[in-house]
Amino acid sequence: MKMPWRTVGSQLAAVSILLLASSWSPTAVAAQDMQVDSARMTRFVQAYIAVGAARDEFQGEVARIHDEEGRLRAREKVEAAIDAALADHDLTHDEYDQITLSISIDGDLRARFDSTLAELQGEPSGGK
Repeated sequence: MKMPWRTVGSQLAAVSILLLASSWSPTAVAAQDMQVDSARMTRFVQAYIAVGAARDEFQGEVARIHDEEGRLRAREKVEAAIDAALADHDLTHDEYDQITLSISIDGDLRARFDSTLAELQGEPSGGK
């Protein structure tokens, strides 16, 4: 059975549109448009350090807890600590997540993050 060229063309166009749409998700576009100046990067890295410390404390605490109620309290405690860390550095969860995504897909931004992290942790900036 022969297919009319119009149908084949329409199907190819639909497939092309789907492929393009999958590579241009709103999150990826938002991450690419994210502007992170020096002050914002510093605030982000400070929050990143605080969030990491809260999560590390949670992991150590939850390993010693054997009941579900205690684990729930530990989760609530770490969520409150993360909320406080973000608020202390004037970031929302969405902003934190967007900057994290931007850093993961933008090599230059990742280099700025690594440099700022090393600086704030007192490490030499010349490399690893």
